[in-house]
Amino acid sequence: MRIIDAIVADAEFWLTIIFGAAIKPLLSERHSWLRSLASAASAIWLASIATNPLLKWLDLSPSDYRIPVAAFFAIAGDSIIRWIIIKTNDGDFLSGIFAKWMKK
Repeated sequence: MRIIDAIVADAEFWLTIIFGAAIKPLLSERHSWLRSLASAASAIWLASIATNPLLKWLDLSPSDYRIPVAAFFAIAGDSIIRWIIIKTNDGDFLSGIFAKWMKK
């Protein structure tokens, strides 16, 4: 029974992240699909790597706080990338950063 509970909890975690990442780009009229994809990828990435470390650091119960913290990080990841896109107003900015990073 513990395995089924773990699978259900993990599914809820990933559904929360994906829903949080997908809802804002779908509602946005200002950004292209490529920018929306970058925004969603950032949201999923940040939520997937930051949720469990924060829960452990703050000594919070994952069964109570994992979903809300994941949703927070999904929205934060989306907001960070959107801020970069708006500030630069250049579609090639992110690919330029990635290209410079790969050269190092």
